[in-house]
This record gives sequence, C-alpha cells and structure tokens, in this order.
Amino acid sequence: MSIWQQNLDRGLENQHDLINSLLAGTYYFVALQELYIGPGAWTRMDRQWRVLYLTTHGEEGVQTRAVTLLNMSLPTDSWS
Repeated sequence: MSIWQQNLDRGLENQHDLINSLLAGTYYFVALQELYIGPGAWTRMDRQWRVLYLTTHGEEGVQTRAVTLLNMSLPTDSWS
C-alpha cells in the first residue's frame, strides 16, 4: 500500500491537479494539508476517494486544515 502526503496551500486548482494526477491503483491513502474548503465547509473530491474529516470538522470556530482520503477500492468492512 502506498501513501501520499501534500500541502496544497489552500488552492482549488492545486487540489484538482493533484487529484487528477493520482492513480487509483497507486495510492490508497492521501493526507492533504491546507486543502481547499468551499462553501458549506466541505472540500471537493473525485468519487474514487472517500474523504475522512477530523471529528472536530464543522464545529463552530474550528477551521479544518487537513483531511485523509481513502481510496474507494480499499475494503472498509473490517478494520484491525
């Protein structure tokens, strides 16, 4: 399994470029820092990725600065 980590400097264009360049079969986890957060406090993502937000996401006064992406091809029915 491969993991990718990147700081996106809050740029939507940077985020789109990265997501479009990631191959679904190459990376299973992606850690994004300083990502784009749009209206409604959600980020934009390709459907091949499940976005995992911190438990504090959406709380008043809390700014989301990082998320983890989980490749949808990875089975999530059992964790150990």
